[in-house]
Amino acid sequence: ESMKRTAGVSMSVSRTPFEKLRALNAGKIRGKLGRGQRVPLLEEVLAVLPPGKKVLIDLKNGIESIPILAQVLEKAPIEPFQVLIGSR
Repeated sequence: ESMKRTAGVSMSVSRTPFEKLRALNAGKIRGKLGRGQRVPLLEEVLAVLPPGKKVLIDLKNGIESIPILAQVLEKAPIEPFQVLIGSR
């Protein structure tokens, strides 16, 4: 739930406005190869998901995010088998 590993910043994902998360270098973990990578919206990830490939969505905040997730998935240009959802 922190951006420490990917962006090198101790910032809570669930408590930080998306605009601040988007401004971070989310590819810091990859060194020069990751320079300039930004945190995408789920809609953006799903829009470029290749046919036949899958995405794993790991819910960190519990069931309260499910209604919003359902709305995003209904609008996405993907097949249901392409989405795997997990939770801790």
